[in-house]
Amino acid sequence: MRHQMLHQKSISKAINDNIKHENSYGTHSKPPKLDNIEDYTWWKERLLNWAKAYAHESCFCREFGYKI
Repeated sequence: MRHQMLHQKSISKAINDNIKHENSYGTHSKPPKLDNIEDYTWWKERLLNWAKAYAHESCFCREFGYKI
């Protein structure tokens, strides 16, 4: 019983750590989240790097403009 509770806690911690990592760094389908305004400078760099890696067209339009 105790072993099962410890195992569940370690799984819960791993899931929470994974969610925190995804929120901070983003995934291939979701950009990083800004949790605190104090982290804006750090987040901005992460977001730009994410856009370069996963949203090529958006990054290109941001840099060179969009034409219809």
